[in-house]
Amino acid sequence: MKFRYFVQGVFILVLTVFVSAVYSVPSHASSLSAKKSAAKIAMIRKYFLSHSYNFGPIFYKYHPGPNWYLQHIKNLELTPSQLIIIKKLDAGMIKDTIIGMRNLKMAYAKYKEDSMKADPNIKTIISDIKKVGKAQTYLAYEMVPYHLKSYSLLTPSQKKIFQELRMTKLNAGCLGK
Repeated sequence: MKFRYFVQGVFILVLTVFVSAVYSVPSHASSLSAKKSAAKIAMIRKYFLSHSYNFGPIFYKYHPGPNWYLQHIKNLELTPSQLIIIKKLDAGMIKDTIIGMRNLKMAYAKYKEDSMKADPNIKTIISDIKKVGKAQTYLAYEMVPYHLKSYSLLTPSQKKIFQELRMTKLNAGCLGK
């Protein structure tokens, strides 16, 4: 029970950090707050990548998500209306990812708890494993619409710039790690 409250507390903390990061436009100067947010995002990204069917190297490197577009606003020459939509997509994706990671951690915790019993029930363990798989699968597919919708907002000339940027990043080994 304590673990559940701990997970809920962590979820609220992470959600607060993400919401404040999404709705504020931090300067590119290194501030302590920006460094902490970046560290949290890196930690969440690392956890996500370890439980998401190799989403990065298989899908992301060809179809980066809304945050990537936000990092390339000037290069892509995004319009204010495109920017508003992409920010909303980014916030939605973050929210769904946090929920998915919370569900995955809870599924793993239940699986571990049931596995530690002296005489575990076969049906319970199989059910636990299926719940872990379902949570992993959710993390793999919940981002796809956000990534593809971001790309669909681009004009033909922006799509050409996108492809050039993506190829530069791919050739440099910067996408899909």
